[in-house]
Amino acid sequence: MCIRDRKLRTFLSRLIDESLAEFQVQTSNESFAYISIKGINTHEDYLELNKKMKMILSIPNLEIISFSDNTISYKASTYGSIDSILKEIESNGFLDILASEEGSNSINLYYKK
Repeated sequence: MCIRDRKLRTFLSRLIDESLAEFQVQTSNESFAYISIKGINTHEDYLELNKKMKMILSIPNLEIISFSDNTISYKASTYGSIDSILKEIESNGFLDILASEEGSNSINLYYKK
C-alpha cells in the first residue's frame, strides 16, 4: 500500500469515527424512561412500530403499560442519557418527538407511517 493510500485510509477512518461518536451508546448508564407514542391506528401499525423499536440500540427492552386512543405507552429500559436517546430517535426517521422535558424521564413521540 502506498503512502497516499495509507493517508487517505487514516483520514477516512478518523472522519467516520468522529461522525459516529455522537451516536455512541453509553451502556454503563442504565436507566428507564416512560415513552408514549401516538399514531398507532391499526394492528399492522403496532407490529411495524415494534419491529422498528427493536432497532433502537439505546432502548434494549420495552414493557407495554397501556394502549388507548391510538397511543401506546411503554416503560423502557434505556442506555445513556435522555439526550442521547432523543438523538437516536431523531436520526431514525420513523418517529417525531412531540415533547420531552429536561430532567424528566418521559418522552412523547408520534409514529410516522
